Amino acid sequence: MNTILERFIRKEPHFPTMYEESVMKRLSLKGAYDQGGVRSEEETFSVGKFFNRYYECFMFAALVGIKAGYELPFDRAQEGKKFLPVSDWKPKRLADYLFMSMLTLSDTDLAALDELDEKQIDDKAFDLIKLLERYAYGGFDLIDKELKENQHSFDDPFSIALFLKNVKPAA
Repeated sequence: MNTILERFIRKEPHFPTMYEESVMKRLSLKGAYDQGGVRSEEETFSVGKFFNRYYECFMFAALVGIKAGYELPFDRAQEGKKFLPVSDWKPKRLADYLFMSMLTLSDTDLAALDELDEKQIDDKAFDLIKLLERYAYGGFDLIDKELKENQHSFDDPFSIALFLKNVKPAA
């Protein structure tokens, strides 16, 4: 029997396409697999980007949404575009942290997980992915608002860390 983590990491989250131009492309190189190889951090920063791949920007947006306690409704079929499965995300420890965060933020009865059948486990893993997408959507919204207020917000190499540090819980 597969665990909920094993099912979760096989899923392919969707990101909100409305932020592909304004946030994803602004902060990320599209994806090393689309560009003929992985770029070094120095190469990434030299072209004014913080993330090599879209999923890295997605993880950052999810962290922003989680820290702010801000999630938005997300219709993945209408508004989303899928990308790499969670199993391909790096660093793995950050992907694991996001999984544990979703377990914590969901209404999952951890004690009852052992009683679920395969279909219920898969359904629960999908629910966690959808929750992660909602928090990422909230994070993208906050990042987009920051960029609209100040287009130079992310010009400094430390601005990503400072932005995350300064995120306040949603009122």
